[in-house]
Amino acid sequence: MIKVLIACALMISTCVFSAPNAINWSFPKDYGAHDGFNTEWWYFTGHLSTEDNTLYGFQVTFFRYKLEPVSDSTSLFNAPHLYSAHFALTDSVNQKFIFDEVHARDSFHQVKSAKNQLDLAVKDWKLVYKDNAFLIDLTTSIGHFILELKSSKPKVFHGDQGISYKNATHSHYSHYYSHTRLNGQGKFIGANKTLVFTKASAWMDREIFNSLLSQDQAGWYWFALQFDTNEELMLFKVKGSKDHYYSGTFVDKQGRSVSIASSDIKIEPLETWRSAKSGHRYPIKWRVSIKADPAGQYPSQSYLINATVTDQELKISHPFSLFYWEGQGLVNGTKTGKAYIEIAPLRN
Repeated sequence: MIKVLIACALMISTCVFSAPNAINWSFPKDYGAHDGFNTEWWYFTGHLSTEDNTLYGFQVTFFRYKLEPVSDSTSLFNAPHLYSAHFALTDSVNQKFIFDEVHARDSFHQVKSAKNQLDLAVKDWKLVYKDNAFLIDLTTSIGHFILELKSSKPKVFHGDQGISYKNATHSHYSHYYSHTRLNGQGKFIGANKTLVFTKASAWMDREIFNSLLSQDQAGWYWFALQFDTNEELMLFKVKGSKDHYYSGTFVDKQGRSVSIASSDIKIEPLETWRSAKSGHRYPIKWRVSIKADPAGQYPSQSYLINATVTDQELKISHPFSLFYWEGQGLVNGTKTGKAYIEIAPLRN
């Protein structure tokens, strides 16, 4: 999730409010685009290790935004969709963070989006699902990133059959599923150095929606935790002007998932960092706590999450200029592991 989609609903897309009906999911078809919705994303984050066990983090995200067509225009700029994509690489050893972006309208042969399958390209950035693997191939201005990922666990459908509510009244929601444990390998060919990743442990999120947040909501925290026990935890907090909304999913070793009640989740920022570029203040250390479910579906648990690099802020230019923080963290507490965190602040 990033805040670009909130503003997108007001500035680019035609908002459609409707009662939630679960998608009749069918794969691999539903890895592909859902053009009937205003917005969707393909989100990959995770942890990469070289042969000497040096740890890196990465983010690869593709976005599709539905545009409002001009009825009497035959211009090729009058395209039905705008696509953008973000790439970031975190080097925790050298405390470096690099990123790049690309964007294009669905015209002038700049975008490829195949029907009923995931075969997507935005200029020279490609995302394909083939032979039970996700293939990422990005020719960016900072280097060539290649990654192949295969899932070791079943898909997880968050919320109610994949309907993930974003507020207590259930008026805003997304269709949301994840692959919480993708394994693979890849490389990054930079200007001065090639990194060969012998091991990748990644997380893939798909969210599809018309209108994500209500007018009194602004920004969120999102966490994807991969524990060393081969379990996973997804949590998010949507910030409201009066009340905040929480949601979560716990995934066990076999891939069985259970939703976590909003009232059982507590997310506390413990330390912050202020960006000199944007002026935003971002948490870089958190305490995340979950109360035990009375029915015994999940136990009580508590974690400390620390960012591996303080400055993991991205500045993007399209569809308009904005900042957000997306980065890698390490997890200690009830279990140990690694995390990816997103912070989308609309207010300082």
